[in-house]
Amino acid sequence: MESVVADHLSGATIISVNTAHTLIALAEEEYFATQEELFEVLVPVAQEILSAQSGIASLVTLFNQVFFAANSEAVGDAAAQAMANAARNFLERYDEAQQALMRRATSLIPAGVHVLTHSSSNTVAQTLIHAAKVGRPPSVTCLEGRPLLEGREQALRLLEAGLEVEFIIDSAICYALSDIDLVLVGADTLCESGVISKIGTAAIATCAQAQGIPCYVLADTTKIWPSSLGMPPLTERDPSEVWDDAPEGLIVHNPYFDLTPWTAIAGVVTELSLLTAEEIKAAGRDKPVHRLLQSVIADVRAIA
Repeated sequence: MESVVADHLSGATIISVNTAHTLIALAEEEYFATQEELFEVLVPVAQEILSAQSGIASLVTLFNQVFFAANSEAVGDAAAQAMANAARNFLERYDEAQQALMRRATSLIPAGVHVLTHSSSNTVAQTLIHAAKVGRPPSVTCLEGRPLLEGREQALRLLEAGLEVEFIIDSAICYALSDIDLVLVGADTLCESGVISKIGTAAIATCAQAQGIPCYVLADTTKIWPSSLGMPPLTERDPSEVWDDAPEGLIVHNPYFDLTPWTAIAGVVTELSLLTAEEIKAAGRDKPVHRLLQSVIADVRAIA
């Protein structure tokens, strides 16, 4: 759990997968006499992870499924086993969804296309590598993803896979778009108001739209935020990541996420199909939320 909380480099996919493995380990390594004992541990775990990784809808989906599963069993061991099974089911479906999404997204990439992407997204990286494997190798421009520069890991991964890769600083986005055909970005959350993703995504999508370049989001349906929870709570992170040893009295901000309006997004490629903003919103309104998760999100929002 500590590694999940401290992970500021990985994308939403990897963080959610690691959290699912954490919950499975919790169920297998601890003994719970009653359902109440399990929830006494599970609720603080959810609060700590969702506070540290605020804005990641797939984590909310995972905890929601786990809460509902554990709630179905009164005996502690049975509730823990139900929790573990729900986490395993999440992992299985998540892997299947990623593979289906990757195949669908590859159809957007004709041979020789020049793609721009931002920060680090496992889904985007897998899609670009898969496109190259099926004979449609794109050239790729990666933006750095300040302040922790996770875009470098993305660029290295694509380069090692044999793709032609360029790397450029975040603030050069207008310059970088001058010869781009397509923008592909990942997402942490798909909500009523738009797409929440790594800071800078809104500027990229807006600039691309102004230049007539389509921007597609690659995100499976676990990233749809339940509308009943309101807007996702977003917290800033350690300002020392931006400016270590900043002068006393200087206020340094380190927001990690921004909201890209739906008007700047050409569509969302999911494991099901290419979805519109209205279809995403409708799916979010249909998502039931466990009462304990509602309480956890309320606490996270109060902290944020």
